[in-house]
Amino acid sequence: MVCQRWRSVALSTSALWNTIWLQSHHLKAITLRSVSIKMLLALLEEYIRRCTTAINIRMDCNGPHLRMFNRIPMAIYHEILVTVTRYSARWGSVELSIDEPSFDILRSITTPLPMLCSLSITFWPTNNPTNNPTFTRLSILSQAPQLTTAHISTPLQLIQLPHVQLQKLRVDFHKPFTAYDYEALRDFVNLRRLHICISSGISGPFPPERLPFNQLVCLALVHGTEIMNHLTLPSLRELKLVRCIFSSLIELPMLCHMLVARSHCNIMHLHLNMVMITAQELSMLLDALPSITSLTLDNLPATTRDIFVALTHVPGRHRLVPLLRTMRVKRLSDDMVIAFLHFIETRLDEAPACEVAQLKKVHLGVDNQQAMRCVLPYHREIFSRQGFTLDAN
Repeated sequence: MVCQRWRSVALSTSALWNTIWLQSHHLKAITLRSVSIKMLLALLEEYIRRCTTAINIRMDCNGPHLRMFNRIPMAIYHEILVTVTRYSARWGSVELSIDEPSFDILRSITTPLPMLCSLSITFWPTNNPTNNPTFTRLSILSQAPQLTTAHISTPLQLIQLPHVQLQKLRVDFHKPFTAYDYEALRDFVNLRRLHICISSGISGPFPPERLPFNQLVCLALVHGTEIMNHLTLPSLRELKLVRCIFSSLIELPMLCHMLVARSHCNIMHLHLNMVMITAQELSMLLDALPSITSLTLDNLPATTRDIFVALTHVPGRHRLVPLLRTMRVKRLSDDMVIAFLHFIETRLDEAPACEVAQLKKVHLGVDNQQAMRCVLPYHREIFSRQGFTLDAN
């Protein structure tokens, strides 16, 4: 039972109703209970009616990423989408998984999208729509003056994006990255954050003119690191590499060295996640990026005892990552613990003449929790007296 006052407060608090997340297993359970689609749509409209601000909608109901028994009939999905599009003028952020008929539903939108600031579209076509001469691009986003963030998991030529105003873009290429895709990226002149996932390789050749993203501060690449050779990024501060494999010992260090030299940028934050390189390659990479202040090594085979030895400050020896202040590392095994703690101790010196920056924070993801519980409490107390934070999970 809920008292009348609390019920009134709940119904009138728009923030309680401004997010609608339709998940496949919830909708599947509803259909199995024989709840009519009419009742479902009425409930959806009631939610929207109670929200007086921008609406955030996420429809993760269909697509090959879902198991067959979790998918719902597309007819139901389309009816839900039709209902949602009637309120498109109040969209704040939208995340959709769609098919060709859904594209037609979105094309039916004629009103402006004044509140839309974030969009994510995953398009799983049964056939290649670019081979269909009657297929037209989705152009409704030209009416979204506030749109600054987009995640597109479909060929860029299918959606007309407001290139100039976008500041954050993620593009997933499920087919080989071609010269056409390369040229399509050239229009996004004001991007500050770019995330590219190339899961099916790169198919060149590309034009000789490099892409000049003059305002880009963060670049994230999943596979496809070869594209770094075709970019000029003078404002780059953060580099994220995920699931990358390299053919030679010097490929990644050379790619980063040439990018920095060509762009005259200072990469301060480096994030490596499941990157297949050796400890020697990692040392060469860190040596090529002396401006790093924050380093993340996530599920990296190269995270070995030798790396912590190389990061340890020894007066008179070549300094690796001298400006390091924050570090995040996973897979810290027993044989690395002593070298890891020694690395920290040598970089806590606050003396003005110290050749390295004072380390401020380290976050750990460890393999052997029991061993670390015995070591960390004592050292955490000692380190905390010097203003240092050592977190572990």
